[in-house]
Amino acid sequence: MFPKVHVLREQDKLVELVDPRLGTDYNREEAMAMIQIGILCTSQVSSERLSMCTVVSILEGSSTVNVEKLLEASFNKGSEKDNESVRAMKKQYAMINEEEMNMLDQTISTDGPFTSSSTSTANASDLYPLKPDSAYWNCRAV
Repeated sequence: MFPKVHVLREQDKLVELVDPRLGTDYNREEAMAMIQIGILCTSQVSSERLSMCTVVSILEGSSTVNVEKLLEASFNKGSEKDNESVRAMKKQYAMINEEEMNMLDQTISTDGPFTSSSTSTANASDLYPLKPDSAYWNCRAV
């Protein structure tokens, strides 16, 4: 559906998305506004989607948002060049993540025995010496 919408948008034929069963018994401007709002609500980039509050305001006519300008900006951002850049970045991050995982696998050894920190020479009381005359203990003695 979306590739067809993009093609019709470029050809300035979005009105072809209107259900043909309506014939000519509809308001063309309202139909175009609904189609444009629908396109903006289904943007692949979540930050570019309209909020429900904005949609309701536009539909009620109480918003000053120019839907056509928003739609134009949305289509300009979603150019094929941008999509290629996003794919290249995702591929690069996937490679980096894979390299990091491989390095992590190499540094973690499971050949030797596991030594818990509780078996080391230092214990918790050495790290945090207890002070019996601390104000903390005075407050806790309820």
